[in-house]
Amino acid sequence: TELLKNSETENELGFVICHEIGHFVHRDVIRGLSTRFMLLAALSLLGLSDNNLGIVDAGVNSSLLSYSRNQESRADEFAITCASKKYGHIEGFDTFFMRAKKQNPKVLDSKFFQYMSTHPISDERIKHLVEFAQSRGISSKGPLTKQTLGDKKDQ
Repeated sequence: TELLKNSETENELGFVICHEIGHFVHRDVIRGLSTRFMLLAALSLLGLSDNNLGIVDAGVNSSLLSYSRNQESRADEFAITCASKKYGHIEGFDTFFMRAKKQNPKVLDSKFFQYMSTHPISDERIKHLVEFAQSRGISSKGPLTKQTLGDKKDQ
């Protein structure tokens, strides 16, 4: 609901939805859970007791951050490809990232957040996706489609 209310264009909303579909297509949730389970199982086979599992779990979480950021990048790339097929360009894909950064600049720019985040940093994501699109000949400019799904008149 918040996504619908806050999306300025259909292009932006389409990118976010395509990103989430990318996670589904790549089976990221299942892969993440199975990777986490395998790591915890291996550590428990090494003789770590239940008393230490909280510490071990924190270590596993930390080690999976890079894996999670890679999944996010892959879902972003899927979304760029998906959005470009729908609209013929990727104009407006970055407004979601820019708005999030504008709303929480101190948090999102902090070194701690950058280290502990499961998602790549917004500026890095945008830069990577622009380069990704350019490398595939995807146009970065085009008309934006007004997003009307979240309008008050629709409710």
